[in-house]
Amino acid sequence: MLNGLCGDLQKELFRERGRVMKIIDKISIKWKLMFFVILAVVPIILLGLFSYNTARKEIIKQIEGNLEKQIVIISEEVKNVYSCIGNKSRKDEQIYQKILLDSLSKLVIGKTGYVFILDGSRGENRGKYILSAGRTRDGESVWNAKDSSGKLFIQDMINTTSGLKPGEIYTVYYPWQNKGEKSARMKIAACSYFPEWNWVIGCSAYHEEFLDGLNQIKLIAITVAFVAIILTLLFGLLIVHNITGIIRSLQNETKRLIEAAMSGKLDIRGEPEKIN
Repeated sequence: MLNGLCGDLQKELFRERGRVMKIIDKISIKWKLMFFVILAVVPIILLGLFSYNTARKEIIKQIEGNLEKQIVIISEEVKNVYSCIGNKSRKDEQIYQKILLDSLSKLVIGKTGYVFILDGSRGENRGKYILSAGRTRDGESVWNAKDSSGKLFIQDMINTTSGLKPGEIYTVYYPWQNKGEKSARMKIAACSYFPEWNWVIGCSAYHEEFLDGLNQIKLIAITVAFVAIILTLLFGLLIVHNITGIIRSLQNETKRLIEAAMSGKLDIRGEPEKIN
C-alpha cells in the first residue's frame, strides 16, 4: 500500500515538475516585462511625436501668417509715405525715406526679428542693403551671399520678389548670420515688392524663436517619459526578482520531493524522512 501511495505521489510530482518546467522554459519574465513595457511605451512615443509634428506645422502656419500680416502693414506704410511725397524734390524724398527707414528699423519681429529692405533695381546697386538690422550694414551688398549648400539665396529672394504682382507675398526660409554672431541660423521671411522705389521689403525672424515654447514642452515630455520608463523597469524587475525567487524555490522543493520519492525517503505526509 505504501509503495502504491509513493508511486502515485511520484507520478503527481513528475506531472507538477513538468508543469513548472514548462512555465520556466516558456517564460523569460524579465524579457517579457521589457517587451510589455516597450509595447506600452512605443504607441505613446509615436502619439507624442505625431502630436508634436502636428503642433509644429500649425505653429509654422501661424508664423507665416503673422509675418504676411506684418509685411502687408509695412508695405501700406511705405505706400502712404510715397503718396505724401507726391511731386516734392529729390531732397525732400530722401528726407521722407530716412524718417521712414528710421521708423522701420525700430520694429521688432518676434524676439529679435527685424524689417529689412534690399535694392531690387537692375543697376549696380541691386542686392545692396537699404535697411539692415540696426542699420549697421546699410549700403552693403549681399547679392552674392550663399547659404551652407552654396545657394545664392539673396539673389533668389530678390529675383522672385521683384517679379511679384501687387499684393503678392513671397515667404522664404534661409540660413542667416549677422555680424557678431558665431554661426548661421535658419530664418523665415515674408517679402513684398514696392516697384516705385525698387524696394524688396521683408520682415524676418529666426525660426527657432517661435518654436522655443514647443521645444521646451518636447524636452519636458521626453524627460518625463524617460523617467517613467526607468521607474517602470526598476519596479518590474523588483517584482520579477521576487516571482523568480518563488518559482526557483518551488522548483527546488519539487526536485527534492522527487529525489526523496525515488530513493524511498518520502513518508505519507510528504516530508523527506528516512523510512526504516
